[in-house]
Amino acid sequence: MTGRERGTLAALLAIALVAAVGFGGMKVFEYIQHEKITAEKKAHNTTAQPGESLVLDGDADDSLVLSNGDAYTAYFGWTGKMEVSIKDAKLYRNIEEAKKDLGDEHWLYENKGALLVLTVDMRNIDALSFDDDERGWFNISYLGTLQPCEYSYFDGTAEGASPDGREDTFFNLPQGQEATYHVGLLIDDPGSDLSDLWIHAGVNHPYKYRFKLDIEDLRGARS
Repeated sequence: MTGRERGTLAALLAIALVAAVGFGGMKVFEYIQHEKITAEKKAHNTTAQPGESLVLDGDADDSLVLSNGDAYTAYFGWTGKMEVSIKDAKLYRNIEEAKKDLGDEHWLYENKGALLVLTVDMRNIDALSFDDDERGWFNISYLGTLQPCEYSYFDGTAEGASPDGREDTFFNLPQGQEATYHVGLLIDDPGSDLSDLWIHAGVNHPYKYRFKLDIEDLRGARS
């Protein structure tokens, strides 16, 4: 190998080394940033234990921005504050079993699957809906599960809601008033371990506002 060839090889090795160090450094930086943002999110996450309430502040939620400039917004569909608690939760084997307790009214959608029925207490402190037509209605679909679910039952549908099914999860709760609603969520297969079956508030970032549940499992209670 000539001196020129050795020099060229050394230069190429140096370039490769610099590139490798740069790539490795970039990966380390990305990892550190990821861990930093994850820690920031965890610091803003809130979990209510069974029976506890959360004050869901739409303004505070909407204004939260992480250090990387990304919004960390759950989005409830309102400005102002709504106090929410889940009083109890019952899991039925299917809709037919649930109807023995709930009756035949207020069903929005019927399909196969287990039904999680929530008793939800809500108090409108000063919340105003984003409803475009100024009716001031809210949408109970801001509550959901991490697993795919369908809204099957709701006994708080606002009077005058469209009968075509697009508004059957809307409810009317003026400022200063409170109400208790029952919500039924169809879940395909919740399994036997219900520890991961919890409710999130907001349509984005399901870990930001969570309600832990003390579920009464009725799937095997009746023949």
